[in-house]
Amino acid sequence: MTPFLKELFNVIGIDTEYLTGYLTSDEMQYLSTALKSIEDFQGEFYSDEHGENLEVLLHFLSCHKEDVHEIWHAPNKKKFCLSYIYQM
Repeated sequence: MTPFLKELFNVIGIDTEYLTGYLTSDEMQYLSTALKSIEDFQGEFYSDEHGENLEVLLHFLSCHKEDVHEIWHAPNKKKFCLSYIYQM
């Protein structure tokens, strides 16, 4: 897992230890290639061709692009945004 992904998942509250055990090495490789920086959230990174577990994660991230951007750029809003995201 790249340093960017570790920081991203830390910021949005996803357990990276669990995630690395949950995704296959191919899924992790796609994730590392598709999301190299926060700017990659502006493009299209969703895929259903690399495994169901990765598809679920990418769908979640894709649906919450704006929230992820907000949390990344304004960490003081993290608690409010995460509460909203995980209640959905």
